[in-house]
Amino acid sequence: MKRNTVLPLIVLMLGLRLTGCQSGKINREKPASMNKQEVYHAIPLQYMDTTIRPQDDFYMYVNGTWQRTAQMPPDRSRWGAFSELRKRTDSALLDLVKTLSVKNNYRSGSDQKKALDYYASIMDTATRSRLGIRPLVPFLQAVDSVNSPESLRKYLVRTEPYFESAFLTLYAAPHMKQSNINVLYLSSGTFGLPGRDYYLSGDEDARRRRNQYRQHIERMWQFLPGRPDGKKAAENVMKIETRLARAVLNKVERRQPENRYNPRKMADLYKEAPSFDWRAYADELGLHSDSLILSQPRYLPAFEQILKEGDWEAVRDYLRWTLLRSSAGRLSEEISHANWEFYGKTLRGTPRRMPLEERALNTVNRGIGEALGKVYVDRYFTPEAKQKAKELVGYLQKAYKERIDRLDWMSAETKEKAKEKVDKLLVKIGYPDKWKDYSTMKIKSPAEGGNYFDNALAVHRWHYDDMRRRLHRPVDRSEWGMTPQTVNAYYNPLNNEIVFPAAILQAPFFDPHADAAVNFGGIGAVIGHEISHGFDDQGAKFDANGNFRMWWKPEDFENFQKRGEKLAEQYSAIEVLPGLYINGKFTLGENIGDLGGVFAAYTALNKYWNDHGKPGKIDGFTPEQRYFMSWAVVWRTKMRKDALIKQIKTDPHSPGRVRAYQPLRNMEAFHRAFTIRPGDSMYLAPRQRVKIW
Repeated sequence: MKRNTVLPLIVLMLGLRLTGCQSGKINREKPASMNKQEVYHAIPLQYMDTTIRPQDDFYMYVNGTWQRTAQMPPDRSRWGAFSELRKRTDSALLDLVKTLSVKNNYRSGSDQKKALDYYASIMDTATRSRLGIRPLVPFLQAVDSVNSPESLRKYLVRTEPYFESAFLTLYAAPHMKQSNINVLYLSSGTFGLPGRDYYLSGDEDARRRRNQYRQHIERMWQFLPGRPDGKKAAENVMKIETRLARAVLNKVERRQPENRYNPRKMADLYKEAPSFDWRAYADELGLHSDSLILSQPRYLPAFEQILKEGDWEAVRDYLRWTLLRSSAGRLSEEISHANWEFYGKTLRGTPRRMPLEERALNTVNRGIGEALGKVYVDRYFTPEAKQKAKELVGYLQKAYKERIDRLDWMSAETKEKAKEKVDKLLVKIGYPDKWKDYSTMKIKSPAEGGNYFDNALAVHRWHYDDMRRRLHRPVDRSEWGMTPQTVNAYYNPLNNEIVFPAAILQAPFFDPHADAAVNFGGIGAVIGHEISHGFDDQGAKFDANGNFRMWWKPEDFENFQKRGEKLAEQYSAIEVLPGLYINGKFTLGENIGDLGGVFAAYTALNKYWNDHGKPGKIDGFTPEQRYFMSWAVVWRTKMRKDALIKQIKTDPHSPGRVRAYQPLRNMEAFHRAFTIRPGDSMYLAPRQRVKIW
């Protein structure tokens, strides 16, 4: 489990105060001034290919020139509207970090000073090279003593707060059926390959990746003291991880909350895995509880079998590897680069590594991100943007309730509960009202003798302690699971909240100076997408208060599932590479989000026109056409083949190119706007279309 947030384990989606301690004043600038790139207020006509009919290939009609001419940076595995905006945002933030580091106006111990010192320690490659593998040696030596279930428990207790989890993950998070209180969860550890299928699938790509993974482990083993037998270690790691992978839920099973909700008394764990002292494990981690929720129901017997067999040499190799792969980035650049060769170059097809300063910024954002987020918001986020975004959300909520009222497959009783859920949505825009307090995080600058590895331990320890203090306490619904500088958004079913960080409220998603059709087709549909997650195949099982509870009438839920099955079939027929198809069941939640988002935003746009008047053509396009084109602009994407294959296997989102047109094909308004008729490639017969929300 990543220590920077518990959110990815809970949110069913994807995840910093400027105090008086600063003596200098930061002047606010408009987002457009973040760089010299063009910021447009309408559809970017220069990206279009008008030699292609929108009826034949809507994606290429809107994005064709961009698709042919845009150069994917060699350090990226994908490139598109999200990537461009992230790059622009990161460049602005990097400029701030460099400027503030030179000015050095923050007092020692302030959150912002810690963020800058952490960044400096990552950039200090001389110290990292000098230290090499040595910072990891004490933990590697601790592995040597693991030869029994008891010694394994002691080792896990020592390393759990600092590294990715081996074998087990114990954490506090909101109770799925009583979401206002944090309780204890038990899950599997992390894996070295991206997903379960990589271990178990018999297809050619999976077999190739397993062989490459073994070779990578063997190469990385040369960095360990004494240069032990890497080939044997690789086989041991594969043996352990494959057995554990076989015991976890597959990607479709994992989507269903009921599969992840398995309440247990602590005493029950001894029945499934009696060789391990579960109560001691939790108590020694400071996570005492008489009960917990098991999120991997088949996992403990597999763990028990490994303990009973007692192949401790294999267990130790697995522990060493988990340590090495999860900390390689904190060690020397030589070790870090060797690990990237597999995880970046081999798995994603990225020919060049991202520059160190960008990697350092990403690490700081993950570890102490709100400290930089406060600075970012003060510099770039305007009250005007927040107010206009709130207005858009208001229109989307009204539109969603109106659409619920019009449903012909849902009873009046369930409709009222669905509308209550929309009314109770907690909307977060821009930045948190209360910033995280990093005062107990112990960061040392290079000048103070600090180094990246030790600072990373301190960051992980802070996040672990922050998680631990939540146990058995009320949930703080004011907290955010993303930093303001994140170009993304999310819905959290346990809070029934939608969250839109400041960084996504920029063109092409949102522009206060653009016409309504462009904004509703961009950020408006994204807002609708996130609201729709509250009513997708997972979110629909949580009520207005964020509790996992069946609030539907049975016949209504059956109608909902039938429509979801039809949508899954529609997407499963889409071939993205020869022989490689989208898994419609795995991507169902995101596809429902897209479908609901474009329908709801279009309804909201019409409500906006009713209030403010409907404009005429702009650049030769009707308002309706601009709405759909804006949606397609947002999803322009180029991907390397390896990255696309990995996405299809591990990511619940459909590829951007598909997202640009497939939801629209289900809309009669789209067919009308572009005069799409039977025989056109974009045409979808009415009986084949799906409309859920």
